[in-house]
Amino acid sequence: MEPGQGTALPLHPDCTALLQRLERAGVRPVSELSPQAARRLGMRLYDLERQQGESSLLRQLIRFKGATIPQLAEAMGRSEAELDHLLDRLYLAGSVLRQERQPGVVTWSTRLSQQRRTLQDRALIDRLGDPGQPNPRAQARSDRLTTENLYLGGKLRARLYLPPGCGSGLLPVVLFAHGGGWVIGSIETHDSLCRTLCEQSGCAFVSVDYRLAPEHPWPAAADDVECALHWLVSHGSDLGLDINRLGVMGDSAGGNLALVAAMAARSAGLCKPRALVLACATLDPSLGLPSYRDLAEAPFLSAADMRWYVSHYQPDPGHWRGSPLVGDLRDLPPSLVIAASHDPARDDSEVFSERLDAAGGQVTLQRYEGMFHDFILFSGAIAAGQEACAAIARMLREQLQP
Repeated sequence: MEPGQGTALPLHPDCTALLQRLERAGVRPVSELSPQAARRLGMRLYDLERQQGESSLLRQLIRFKGATIPQLAEAMGRSEAELDHLLDRLYLAGSVLRQERQPGVVTWSTRLSQQRRTLQDRALIDRLGDPGQPNPRAQARSDRLTTENLYLGGKLRARLYLPPGCGSGLLPVVLFAHGGGWVIGSIETHDSLCRTLCEQSGCAFVSVDYRLAPEHPWPAAADDVECALHWLVSHGSDLGLDINRLGVMGDSAGGNLALVAAMAARSAGLCKPRALVLACATLDPSLGLPSYRDLAEAPFLSAADMRWYVSHYQPDPGHWRGSPLVGDLRDLPPSLVIAASHDPARDDSEVFSERLDAAGGQVTLQRYEGMFHDFILFSGAIAAGQEACAAIARMLREQLQP
């Protein structure tokens, strides 16, 4: 379908159901809020998604007589890393009870069912140990996904994710920039997404907590993500990361920052990432493409919301570090571009894909019909989000794994 051409398909029922749940929870458009209130809203959306995941997990524990994490993941359509993280929280909250009657066998139940469940999952047993013990450091490779908070250059916060069972060799790594219109979002709001993609791809992830507008307008966020890329190239091997197998990814506004970082690295001769993933990226701060008009009242993200975000970030629409569509797109890495049909930023993805192809680049555009902006954040409630995450993980494996 050509950029600017509308969609005849309605919003998918998964999206409709999620929007209704958000409406009942009192979620409002960001264009009606202050930046501080919008940030609280972002964390609220994260909490709602997490609570939904915990409720679904508890229902499965009631249903099963006994289940391993892989069995739960298959039944729920969630990643093992997500479930591992949720079970950690439930155990610490006292919602999951455990008793180890013999080595290697844990009998456990939920407070909802008061029924015993028997598991023989070594990773789960290790995880359900003494809650007073500190979290394992990321460098200590294990059979579960591990994380570590970092400070790049002593001041820029980031989070490192290492996939389970990764061994002792150097790992391919993906630098990740979260979405949120350059105003909201954090490494916390996108923690579940990074865990899912880390586990499914087998790649390490480094998620950057860049500075936010309006306190830090353009180009602060772009500067931070570029600095993170420079730091990763210089110090990644110290963390067991293979900078020769480097990918860059971002969703929404993070897609803008990921693309700008890749372009800057190429222009400076720093490195050429081997993969670029943009999910519902916002690449045209002038908001002049047809989808901003045709989908002005789109759910979850409207054109008014986009104007609000841009007014706080204040990028230069004529400079490629603010509007990468006006820049030189030659010699960029193989790219996967995820677009949603009911997204005012849809044409940003489609125009970028056309121009990258015309510049001789290798690009795959996947447009998901019936989806709203940044639907991949809700893979627990939207099946297409799971499909998109699987496609991203597959592309990263193909480009970054030996």
